[in-house]
Formats: sequence, C-alpha cells, structure tokens
Amino acid sequence: MQTSTVTNPLTLDIEWRGGINPLHEAFDASRVATLTASMEANGWDGPPIVCDRALRNAGQDQAYTGSHRIEAWTDVQDDTQAPMPCAYIEDICDRHNIDWSALLDDADGNGYDAVMAAILLLPADVCEAYGLDAGGL
Repeated sequence: MQTSTVTNPLTLDIEWRGGINPLHEAFDASRVATLTASMEANGWDGPPIVCDRALRNAGQDQAYTGSHRIEAWTDVQDDTQAPMPCAYIEDICDRHNIDWSALLDDADGNGYDAVMAAILLLPADVCEAYGLDAGGL
C-alpha cells in the first residue's frame, strides 16, 4: 500500500493540489524512471514542489522545483492534474527572514532569478530538503 512522506523540516503548510506547471520539461529519463518506481512502491516520498503563491493567485501556477517529480507523479497517478504536495517559496524565505518581494524586485520580476538569489541566502540543508539544490531545480 502506498503511503506518502513529504520532507518538511520547517513544518510549513503543505497543500496537496494539481495543475502545477513544471519549470521545465524533465530532461533525465532515468531520473524520472527511478522516481516513478519509488512513487509506485511508496507514494510521494521526498520534498514538496516549491511554488510561488502570488503566481498561483494570479492563475499562473508555477513550480520552481520538481520537474522530474511532477512528471513521475502524474505518470504514477495516470493523471496530469493529480494532487501533489506543494510548499511556497514565500514561506520558506519568511522562515529565514528573507524578503522574497525584495528578491523578486531585484530580479525585475523574474521568479527563477529570485529563487536563485534566495538559494544563496538559505541554509544548504533547507535547500536540499526542499529540492532547491542542483538536484531539484
């Protein structure tokens, strides 16, 4: 039986929802296959997808992490709208007293560039836990 374990050391509010747009297409087929096999056996087991609340509220539900996890999960669920765990970059930054709005302004509104700036300010263990490291982006 599948159970889900979402990595969440900051105890952020996690929303399970579908319709999240990946940052890019999954480019590593073997990584997707490994994740798919794991998810078939264990359910979701790892970091949530990191999204942008403001973009979601504006109808542009964009993920900053997890392109491979999104593809694997939707394959396992056989549903492109399958609910998956999501945490928000705003909450991660807030927990570390990082002004997400200022990072976004400094990046001229480019969320990806703002996330890259946030990564430089966040502890490495937090980046790893939420997939904000090289393995998650």
